[in-house]
Amino acid sequence: MKPIADAPQAIRRLGTEGIRIRIITHRLFIRCFHEVAVQQTVRWLDYWPIPYWDLCFMRDKGEVGADLYVEDSPDNIQALRTRSKEVIILSNPTNVELADEPGGRAHGWLEAEEMIRRRYYDWLDKNGLARPPGVGREPNWATDGPRPAV
Repeated sequence: MKPIADAPQAIRRLGTEGIRIRIITHRLFIRCFHEVAVQQTVRWLDYWPIPYWDLCFMRDKGEVGADLYVEDSPDNIQALRTRSKEVIILSNPTNVELADEPGGRAHGWLEAEEMIRRRYYDWLDKNGLARPPGVGREPNWATDGPRPAV
């Protein structure tokens, strides 16, 4: 199966800029299939070279404690919102009935990338860290010192 259009490239650019990518999936719902599900997921991510800091296999995505979520499942979006988590809706036919706010709606990964970057740059500014020198470029602090936890 192919990834959503532009997702691998957008995620690579964001990761290079210093964002910690956490992939959260609930693929462990078939009993006695966990090892295969984990192997398939890792192979798929490596095949499409999608970088990640953490790979989490869990049903309750809110337990991960991310600062920002990108989600397309209506049930997951509602559950995250109930827990006051910030969610960007990745638009698809199953979630068009959900209100865009809070968090906003992206009509594809290029739009999601820009929304994530804006929030990230606001966080860098607030914490006195330099922004990357350009889109998809590594910030100076990434090689000169500790990486911030985002």
